Formats: sequence, structure tokens, C-alpha cells
Amino acid sequence: MAVFSSHLENALLKHILGIAQYSPPTNLKLGLSTTTPLENGSGITEPTGNYARTTITFDSSSNGIISNNSIINFPQATSNWGTIKYTFIADQNNNLLCFSAITSQNIESGDVVTFPTGSIQVQFDLSFMSSYLANALLNMVFKGISYSQPDLYLALSTQEIVTAITEPNISAGYSRFHLSSNDFTVTDGIATSERSFLFGPASDDWGKVYGCAIMDDEDGGNILLYFNFDEYVDAVLGTSIVFDEGDFIITLD
Repeated sequence: MAVFSSHLENALLKHILGIAQYSPPTNLKLGLSTTTPLENGSGITEPTGNYARTTITFDSSSNGIISNNSIINFPQATSNWGTIKYTFIADQNNNLLCFSAITSQNIESGDVVTFPTGSIQVQFDLSFMSSYLANALLNMVFKGISYSQPDLYLALSTQEIVTAITEPNISAGYSRFHLSSNDFTVTDGIATSERSFLFGPASDDWGKVYGCAIMDDEDGGNILLYFNFDEYVDAVLGTSIVFDEGDFIITLD
């Protein structure tokens, strides 16, 4: 599953950023569509002729990927279902969670659509999200495993961020910036910063700053989201690094 719905993106961003707590689904269904779903939940055309969405369950997430843990069989078609182009997952309230294109299948009367164990996968893009956060979110949504809203801090890194950060020295006037639930707004699957974030001024040379990360602790903790700059900032004595209102735009795509 490659595309998340705006409904799910909004809910997860608000959970991560402390705006509103997310309540995981109690029942997940896999569905089929002959047309392209849209992120707003529209665009789905399901077959008729003994068709029904089918319960789907998952193994635990690993490396930001979660997969179905058993074979999925749809009811036997009693008429031509047409060409199936997409699968999607919805919750017990019929909210679209995510969808993905599949190899087109023309389903005729008497056919049974089957998906083997491990063939339905949902994953996050790890180019800006840690596998720690990706696993926590996927397990929360698709397995109902609790993930408490984190206490967030913005940190700078003096190396490009992949799996770890190296921060300026605290003795040089550096500290992480504490984020609050009022610092972002979330609309249409996009979180936007609503205030400026100030680091410094540096009381000594911080070195070259290559990026920043949202962490879940004032000191240490886990990287949640990270961003490498297009160009590094040479933070010499007296330098302040400011992120203006609107500089942070976060999506989960």
C-alpha cells in the first residue's frame, strides 16, 4: 500500500504533534476497486455479484513495513466483477486508510480473488521518518498497539542525518527547542508550523549544521522525523538559526 488517505494522515500527524490523540481501528477490511481511489476517500468503485470486503490482519511492523499475516480470500464472484486495478484498506467506520495499485485482474463469474500471506504491504517513506516512528505508527493503526503521544523537541545536527544526529555542544549555547501542540496546524494531510523556532545565538563555534530532527526527548531519545538542508549553515560564534513560521511543512507521503 503506497498511498495514505487524508483522513489517516491528518489523524497521525495530529497524534505525533500532540494536537489530538489517535484511536486505532477495531476492524480492518481489504477492498477492491475498478477505479482509482483518491486521498479524500472518494473514487472507489467496488464490484457487485457476491462481493464483500474481507477482514485483514497483520504481522508486527519491521523496518517501516507491515504485511498481512494470513491468506485473504474474497467470496467467489457470481458475475463479472470487471478489471480490478486497486486494493484499499478501510476501518470499521468505512474510513479509507490507504490504497495501492495492483496488476490489473479481469475477474469473471466463478473466479476467486486471493492474496497470499505477506502480499499486502503498507509502508512509510524512510527518507524523512525513522524506522522507529514508522513501526510505531504502523503497529498502532494496523495492529492496535498503543503508541503514546511523544513530548517533542527540535534538534540540530552537525552531520547529515540518516539514522543518528550529532548536535552542537551544550556549553556553546545550544539546546533543543521544545515543541508544543500549538506549534502546528494540520489540514488535508499536511502539518504546517505556525510559529518561528530560534536556536542560539551560539556562544562558541557550533560547526556546520546540516539538518534538523524532531526528537521525543529533551536529551537523547529517538529520532522521529528528520530533514537535511539543501545547504549547510556555518554556525560560528554569534550565529542564530531561525526557522520562520511556515518553514516546516510535514506530510507522511
